[in-house]
Amino acid sequence: MLGRASNQISAVVLMLMATQFLLPADFGTFALAAAFVTFARTMLYTGAFEYLVKAENADDCASDCLAVTVGMSLAWVVLLILVGLAAPFIFSSATTGLLLLALAPSPVISAIASWQESLLFRQGRLNAYYLVTALIEYATVGLAIALLFQGFGVWSLAIQIYARAVLLVLAYVFMVRLPRMPWPSGKGMREVIGWSIPRYSSVTLTFGSNYGADIVLGIFLGPAATGIYRASNRIATAVADIFAQPANLLSISILSRNKAKSVKPEGQWLSIFSAFALIGFPALGGLAILADELVPLMLADEWIAAVPVLMVMCVIRMVSLVGVPASTNLVVLDRQVILLRQQVVMVTLNIAVTCISAPFGSVAVALALLATGLANMVWLLRLNFRIGTTSADVRRSLAVVVPPTLLACGGAWAGNLAASYMGASPLQVLASAIGLSVALWLAAVAVMRRKIATEMLELRH
Repeated sequence: MLGRASNQISAVVLMLMATQFLLPADFGTFALAAAFVTFARTMLYTGAFEYLVKAENADDCASDCLAVTVGMSLAWVVLLILVGLAAPFIFSSATTGLLLLALAPSPVISAIASWQESLLFRQGRLNAYYLVTALIEYATVGLAIALLFQGFGVWSLAIQIYARAVLLVLAYVFMVRLPRMPWPSGKGMREVIGWSIPRYSSVTLTFGSNYGADIVLGIFLGPAATGIYRASNRIATAVADIFAQPANLLSISILSRNKAKSVKPEGQWLSIFSAFALIGFPALGGLAILADELVPLMLADEWIAAVPVLMVMCVIRMVSLVGVPASTNLVVLDRQVILLRQQVVMVTLNIAVTCISAPFGSVAVALALLATGLANMVWLLRLNFRIGTTSADVRRSLAVVVPPTLLACGGAWAGNLAASYMGASPLQVLASAIGLSVALWLAAVAVMRRKIATEMLELRH
C-alpha cells in the first residue's frame, strides 16, 4: 500500500499542477485522449499477462505470451490512429485528435513493460517492483511539471506518458530473470489467446464502465465537462487505488496459490477485502465529507464544480473496492465466463444510464453510476455465495470494517462542523477534522484489535 500510495500521490500532484496551468476544457481534451491510451495499456495487463503469472512453468509459454502481447499492442496502434482521425468530429476537439495520434505508438513500449512485470510477479519481486515504479513515477512527474512551467501545456502530460513507459522497460531489463525463450509456437499462442479472450472482453467492459462517462460527457457537453468529471474521478481513484491495486495483486497471489494446493478459497476473498477496506473505507469516506474544504485548496477557482462530483465518486470507489477481490475469486475458480456475462449486463446498464443522465451534467452521471455500482456489488456477492462464500463470512468482514469506518467518518464530520462554527481558517478546519477522524479510527482499532488480528491472520497462507 505504501508503494502504491507513492504512485498515486505523484499522479495526484501532477493532476493538481495541471489544473493550475490548464482550464477544464484543456484538461478535458487530454483526459479524452488519455482514456483511450489507458484502455490500450490496461488490455496489455490482462489476458496473456495473467496467463503467464499463473502458468506452472514460464519456460513453456513466456515467448508465446510476449508475442500475443506485442501483437495486441500493434492492433491498438492502428485503432488509436483511427480514433485520433475521427476525434475532431466526435468530440469537436482537434487537440484531442492530435494527442491521440501522438500517443498511438506508446502501447508497443507498454507491451514490453507488461511482459517484464508479469515475470517479476512470478518471481515474487513485488518490493523491488513498487520501489522502481515509485521512483520512475516521481521522476516523470517532475519532468511533466517542469514542462508545464515551460509552457508546453497538455503536451507536457503526453511526453510524461512516453517517459514513464521507456524508463520502466529500461529498469526491468536489469531486474527480470529471463526464462528460456524458444520461438513462439502457433499452438501455444492459440492457447494463450483462447484463455485470454474472456479476460480481454471483461476488461473491455470494465473500461466502458470506468471511462464511458468521460467519453459520453465529451460527446454531449464537450471537453470541459469531461475535465470536471475526470479531475474528480482522478482524486477519488488515486485514494482508492492505493488499496484496490494491492488488493487485486494479493487476491491473485493468495487465491491462486490456494487453488493450486487444492485449498478451497471459500470466503477468504472477504478477508483480503477487510484488510484493505479497514483503511480504505475511512479514507474515502473522509475525503467525501471534506471535499467542500479540499477542492478550493487543491484546485483553481474554475474547478469548484468538481466538489459534488468528488463526493459521489468517493462513495462509488468504496463500493467498487468490494468487487476487486470478489471478481478475482471468480476468475481463480474458473468462473470468468459467468463473470463476463455479468459484466456485459452491468456495462450495458452503465452506458445506458450515462447516456440518459449526461445531458443533465457530471453530478447526474455520477449519481447514476453509483446506483449501478451498488447493483453490481450485490450481484457479485450473489455469484460468490454460489461457490462457497457464506453470510457468516460477510458478517465477519463487516464487523471488522464498519465500526472504524463510521467512527472515522463521524470524526471528520464533527471536526469539520465544529471548526467551521468557530470561524477557523480552511487549513484549521481540515486539521481539526482529519485529527479527530484519525483519533477515533485508532481508538476503534485498539478496541477491536483481537477481532482485526484474527481476520488478518486468514491471509497467512
